[in-house]
Amino acid sequence: MTAGRPARFSLKEAAQNVAMFQNRLECNYHCEYCCAGSPMRPQDPPPPFTNGEFLTVFENTKRKWWFVISGGETFLYPDFVDLLSCLTRAGHWISVDTNLSLGISGVLDAVVPERVVMFSCAYHPEAEKIAENKKRFMKSVCDLADHGFRVTIPYVMHPRRFEDYEAAKKEFADLGFRITPQPCRTQHKGKTYPQDYTDEQRRVIYGDQMRPHLFELPSYLGKICKAGYSLIRIMPDGKVYRCPGSQGSLGDISKGELRLFPEPIACDREVCNCNRFVRQVDTLPELPSMMESFEKDIMINESRIMKRHD
Repeated sequence: MTAGRPARFSLKEAAQNVAMFQNRLECNYHCEYCCAGSPMRPQDPPPPFTNGEFLTVFENTKRKWWFVISGGETFLYPDFVDLLSCLTRAGHWISVDTNLSLGISGVLDAVVPERVVMFSCAYHPEAEKIAENKKRFMKSVCDLADHGFRVTIPYVMHPRRFEDYEAAKKEFADLGFRITPQPCRTQHKGKTYPQDYTDEQRRVIYGDQMRPHLFELPSYLGKICKAGYSLIRIMPDGKVYRCPGSQGSLGDISKGELRLFPEPIACDREVCNCNRFVRQVDTLPELPSMMESFEKDIMINESRIMKRHD
């Protein structure tokens, strides 16, 4: 595949139908602030469906989907690059959360950059503190951008990481990238974060990322939401749910089943566990500003891509 200038990106177009796919629970990193619990997980079994069967379920909906793929570490998924290739070549959108520790072999040639919303490449202490891991991470980020892939570089702001943040920020700026600090949800030294960030810590995070609303935890109870209609959550075993806070099954990918609601319905959760994602993709009409701010966050490193192709 010849790398070229990526097409102008429209989050509004990609976000019309969203499938949140947690493809793994296991991870090869052991970050103390991990919210997925992956350090405690044994190795995941192989998925009970093929990449082709996965694609067929969504092709049958006659819609184009944005697959938001998260883990664990997503690249531990068997034949992962083939899955990304299948989805993007069929005209679907993808975004991928990864720590980049396993490399990106095959991605540059097999995946269609124009159908990738972003690679969210989290910069963790396991890369930050180990020279070999750090070198591999930075090379992979550069390779992705230089081949036309949009990248974001989240930096989770655990209370212990503030002292290293400015140095990391400068190193990536020298490469033409901007890292984005992310609020951390954790317990540390008797405090609960993000609620217990100091005013100065909040200023650091607010000043360097596009989505200050990440600190907010509103309730959506009773409000009309598209989850289950055009937003779903898929677990590693193929079970499909309305959202992270819902237990009612909407199908099973391994059985070729996907039962979407015929229309949006009211949220039934006092506290919505997919709060951050719902706000980002604007599934609630009361929050139009979140679409614009999230799109800016995605495009934050576009200048690196464009310089290569000008």
